[in-house]
Amino acid sequence: LVAEFSAKRDVLGNKKNRVDPTLDFDGGEFSARDGYSTDIAGRWTGVIVPPRPGRYKLVLVAGRYVENGRLLSRQAVLIDAGKGGRGVGEVVVTMGDKPFPITVEMPKCWNLQGYKFQLKWAPATGNIPESVIPAE
Repeated sequence: LVAEFSAKRDVLGNKKNRVDPTLDFDGGEFSARDGYSTDIAGRWTGVIVPPRPGRYKLVLVAGRYVENGRLLSRQAVLIDAGKGGRGVGEVVVTMGDKPFPITVEMPKCWNLQGYKFQLKWAPATGNIPESVIPAE
């Protein structure tokens, strides 16, 4: 996933753009050196390639200090999570044998350690718990 970040204060250093193999974000990595927090925003763009075609449950976990996290595919909003505080949103999608394009937006997060923003998945059927979508 190609990750792009912005912040109101200079806490990003050389981390404004990077490649993240998974979306398992912790705002604490951008903690201000002077102890003050600031809002940061992030956007991840890439594809999901499932192990086999089928129906999958996608889950976007927006921690307590993340507002309005969204998952989009082909510019259609699939999940809108985190409005007004902690949120979890999920959707069931059918993925074929071609890469499934995604964009994940985190418009506002306070850079506090331990507040997660994650994209998870599981097969749509069965009792398999969701896990962060692996890099492979």
